[in-house]
Amino acid sequence: MKVNIPVEIYETDYVLYNVVEEKPIEGFDTIYSTESIVELFNDGFHLEPNEKFVKITELPKDIILKYARSIIASNQTKKCIS
Repeated sequence: MKVNIPVEIYETDYVLYNVVEEKPIEGFDTIYSTESIVELFNDGFHLEPNEKFVKITELPKDIILKYARSIIASNQTKKCIS
């Protein structure tokens, strides 16, 4: 599915997802790279039974848009601080 959003997301961007409730576990400002996930597990992180890391590009369109809005808001905040 192609979703037009005003920011770039990548196949290597992941979110922690509750597969039973079909929703992200953390806030829309938390996105993990592949490298970050490897570091988490190397540091002893364990998934709960209903959790998994899901590619952001595989999420439902409405959830992807919420992440996009969060990225845009974060970028605007950074510009205001600079």
